Amino acid sequence: MKTASCILCGSSDLKNSHHIEFENKNYLYDFCNDCNFTFQNPWPSRDIESIYNDKIYWNSSNVYNNKNEEKKSLNNYANYQNSRFKEAKERYMKIEKFLINKKGSVLEIGCANGIFLNEWKKNGWKCIGVDPARDMIDYGIKNFNLDLKSEKWEQLNLEPNTQDCIYMWGTDGNFYDFHLGFEKINKSLKMNGIYALTYQDFKHPIRKVFKQIKMQHNALYNFSKKSIFFLMDKLGFRILDHSMTWQNTRLSHIKKILGLSTKGIDFSVKVPAVSYNLLIAQKIRNI
Repeated sequence: MKTASCILCGSSDLKNSHHIEFENKNYLYDFCNDCNFTFQNPWPSRDIESIYNDKIYWNSSNVYNNKNEEKKSLNNYANYQNSRFKEAKERYMKIEKFLINKKGSVLEIGCANGIFLNEWKKNGWKCIGVDPARDMIDYGIKNFNLDLKSEKWEQLNLEPNTQDCIYMWGTDGNFYDFHLGFEKINKSLKMNGIYALTYQDFKHPIRKVFKQIKMQHNALYNFSKKSIFFLMDKLGFRILDHSMTWQNTRLSHIKKILGLSTKGIDFSVKVPAVSYNLLIAQKIRNI
């Protein structure tokens, strides 16, 4: 059933945004004119979450083809292992300077196989990661000896006010229990703790060119800069840093996004992810 109000700000000033067809199902999205938030309306069934344990998801480029199916691709998660080690170190160094405690407890939401969390472990942090993808979790436990949980963040049993830092990369549109997921972040952090995330600005002008960005059916909602700032204030966070991200990728992946043939020469490149931002915020009040 469709809701008549925005699930983020409560405004009734909604309009149709777009739709995505996947496996003969149509997923409809609305846009809020007040906070610039986009979300699925009606909200889908929980069956949508089954994709995170589907090998098609992890073995694809996360770019739908013109039949709205995901392609098996060399640009999949596993083939970016090496670049992620470098990116993990860069992300750690960026966040570390904002932390009051230089050693403590850190939690990653949507940790996949734990590459990013392993960087924190190497620097002496007590680490915990959570992700519903069982195969990814098993890999991280076996290869990095990390404390990883194969479950949803919303269901994780965690004492309140225990984490110095919580972060999530590429998980900005995936909380099925929207309010519970974000509110739990505030409740799990210590006062003055750090919350960091990446998000794709769904209202960025570059989407007029790269129209397929974040156009997957499992993206339940999409933030803009205005709506993510609104959420941070609502959750009791003060924004410390907001900057564009850089992505370690391959030429073939860029060609894929552009809808070009991926045949021919291929090599690693570091490019500005123009509409993708990294936000770092500090908890300043309980909610």
